[in-house]
Amino acid sequence: MATKITIMKKEYTISCPADEEADLLKSADIVDSQMRKIRDSGSSVGNDRIAIMAALNIAHDLVQFKDEHSVNEDEVTSALSELRRRVETALQLDPTN
Repeated sequence: MATKITIMKKEYTISCPADEEADLLKSADIVDSQMRKIRDSGSSVGNDRIAIMAALNIAHDLVQFKDEHSVNEDEVTSALSELRRRVETALQLDPTN
């Protein structure tokens, strides 16, 4: 499926699965917003430079989000093991099993 997005008044046609179109449109809005903010600040000139700065800002936000919301892998493994133990116990108690 082809979806049209607009970034800094320029239209692009992007192929994406239908079930990912909403996420693509949200992503395009984020990129457009970041690029406009950088352009309007006057700190960068040229769309290539603005696009690179926007990409770096978005990547930085993602890295910070991942760092702030990271979960200890050992804790996940332990929780999954406990869940598995409970399911196995429940299955053993099930009289229809």
